[in-house]
Amino acid sequence: MRGSGAAAGGRAAALGGRRRAGPAARRDREPARASIPGGAAPASPPSAAAIAAIVVLLGCVTWTMTVPIYDADVWQHLLVGKVIWRLHRVPTTQLWTWPTYGAPDVNSSWGFRAIVWPAWALGGLWGLYTLRWALTITAFAFMWKTARRIGTRGLGASVMLVVCALTYRQRAQIRPEILVGLLIALEVWILETRRSGGPDRSIWLIPLAWTWANCHISYHFGLYVIGIHWLASTVGVSRRGTAPGRLIYVALAAVAVSFINPFGWRALAQPFDFFLHGRTEPIFRTNAELLRAPWSLVWHSGLGILIAAWAVLAARRVRHRGWDFVELAIMIPFAWLALSVNRFLGYFALLSLPYLARDLDDWVSSRDWPRWTAPHSLRAAMVAALGVALAVLIPRQSGPAVGIGFQWQAFPVRACDFIEVHGIRGRAFNHLNLGGYLLWRFWPDRGRLPFMDIHQAGTRMERDLYMASFNDRRAWNTLRDHYGIEWVLLWRKRAVRDHLLDHLDADTTFALVFVDDVAAVYVRRQGRLGAIADSFAYRVLPGGQERFAAIGATVQDDSVLRADFAAELRREVDASPYNAYAHSALANLDMIDFRWAEARADLARAAAGDPSIPWLHERMAVIALREGRPADAVRFLEDEHRVEPRDAGVLVKLGGAYRVLGQWDRAQRAYRRALELDPGDPQARAELGALDSLRGR
Repeated sequence: MRGSGAAAGGRAAALGGRRRAGPAARRDREPARASIPGGAAPASPPSAAAIAAIVVLLGCVTWTMTVPIYDADVWQHLLVGKVIWRLHRVPTTQLWTWPTYGAPDVNSSWGFRAIVWPAWALGGLWGLYTLRWALTITAFAFMWKTARRIGTRGLGASVMLVVCALTYRQRAQIRPEILVGLLIALEVWILETRRSGGPDRSIWLIPLAWTWANCHISYHFGLYVIGIHWLASTVGVSRRGTAPGRLIYVALAAVAVSFINPFGWRALAQPFDFFLHGRTEPIFRTNAELLRAPWSLVWHSGLGILIAAWAVLAARRVRHRGWDFVELAIMIPFAWLALSVNRFLGYFALLSLPYLARDLDDWVSSRDWPRWTAPHSLRAAMVAALGVALAVLIPRQSGPAVGIGFQWQAFPVRACDFIEVHGIRGRAFNHLNLGGYLLWRFWPDRGRLPFMDIHQAGTRMERDLYMASFNDRRAWNTLRDHYGIEWVLLWRKRAVRDHLLDHLDADTTFALVFVDDVAAVYVRRQGRLGAIADSFAYRVLPGGQERFAAIGATVQDDSVLRADFAAELRREVDASPYNAYAHSALANLDMIDFRWAEARADLARAAAGDPSIPWLHERMAVIALREGRPADAVRFLEDEHRVEPRDAGVLVKLGGAYRVLGQWDRAQRAYRRALELDPGDPQARAELGALDSLRGR
């Protein structure tokens, strides 16, 4: 218990810490804790200032979740939801890919799709954002109620709402996980309320389990959380009177009701089948969602900070208050899952909130804070300001940018326009991440169904051959001939070990007929698509990098090829607004012909479309030097150096720009830094020697 009965004028507590006197302090002070590690007596009603601060923080959570929709899976979610509502049933056969059309299908997320379609039908883009905001804010609000229920009293810990949201936002796309987030929050609230001696609403867990099993493959996590609460009550680490035996019956009923779904036991078997068999397949070993989160994401997303902070604060709690079995049984496995599988990052962020807030509150409340922090309204304002600062500043540094709308560069919009206008249909092949949008545009036209959808539907042989075709030209030829592929839609943002675009460029039976920064369309030169190939085939421009690099190496000495290449690049520019790389290539051709103004304009258009294009600033600097603007060249090269800090060539050019400006000391430093990065760089050594000679050294 904290300082009850202390004299007025005692120590003040900042951000939710202790204050010994005054009505505001008494409102904020924690009542007597329960005797169990996870529990606390019911919280007193929060003050108006505290309520205002929480409202501001929930607004910050809403802000952090307001990110563009870039996940291509959204289109298949919408399409399947639309079909469910139109058919008035859940399809149990494969309707989404042509090689397996009519085969049995298991769709564990049908419930989410049935929810997301009405949101789109009623409100379009705003309907999707409203759904995301409603699910996310409700989930975080219930997690905060849970934090209060288990003992969080001070305002300072409430900033964890924003901290956890900044990690959770990495997964806050229009996906079933955002609905699962609400289910997790409701379940934890019900169980922790029960564990701390509040009303026993455990019967509600049964419909929650049914909803979960019909909305996402992760239903077993909900059963796990019920199980650890039952175990905690059984071994006597929960408050008396919570009827420990009742949870086992609730858990059994939750398992039983989960079988009530359109696919029966097959839906419940999916996560276990994947763990035993699917995770070893090549197609799943390369799926970014199913891979270990890279360390850059671990830290930039805040996941590493959350794990470290929770571990330290939980260890402190064990030392001072004893161990909380439920907290540790959630923290350890879910931290391991979040570090092992990118998909579970959001679950960990949400589950950590109530326990991390409580443990942080314990620490904050144990500290002595300056007297000026005593006023309750001041502490509320400080917490709200901190939350706003985190919500505004951190998204600018990492993660998706704040904004409303679709990130259209992530979807093959113009490629599908071309397919539709020119009547391309037949046996298709596609990158699986494009399958959802392909379905959205063309379902139920079986001549335009994808080969592979977002769920990697198909047999093991199809999945393995699909993956082998990326890196093995013979595998592509086998797949092409076995399935009689007639047209191909490929993603142009090539992943590591994905050379399928190069295979198609080298395949003389196919012709590239459409290309932009997002996607490329190839059709067979013979057969029913032969006329399209004759009319629209690119003669010079390729879709992949191998031929593109080869052309780039020869155009400088071949003016005819250069002119043909430029003409086809301009055709690409005219065909799609997503043409940054075409403008970048045109700028190179302009520079070969000393057309500096045209090159500058093309690079500006390229930068507007995609600021991450390689060597963008370096080329702008070269043009600036040619046009007699050395100060601009320095600025561009400094920008390039920030992007490529290990590139010695950029530093050599930067030294040259400084020389033109007469800033010889800076030029020397640039050359020396270049030699540190590449001691064998002859140009850096020669320029530094020449500069030393000019300076009389």
